[in-house]
Amino acid sequence: MIWILVRLGDSGINGARFFICTESDIQEKVVARYTAFMERHDYRRPRGGASSQAILNIKDVAEFEDNWKILPNYQADDGLA
Repeated sequence: MIWILVRLGDSGINGARFFICTESDIQEKVVARYTAFMERHDYRRPRGGASSQAILNIKDVAEFEDNWKILPNYQADDGLA
């Protein structure tokens, strides 16, 4: 599965940033971030640990910005990237 994450700027779609990657890329990033968080907090989640929340920041997915080539049949000459 391919994920396309969109970061809309103040100017809306005109200033949007696109991050294109596979689902396994997302899973790896979430696991790495979660593990780093848990190591910093002695493997204890805040408020009892019932949350399954996972957060990724722009820096976590920056390597996938404008990674349009991952899409099947992508052709760079169409002016999109």
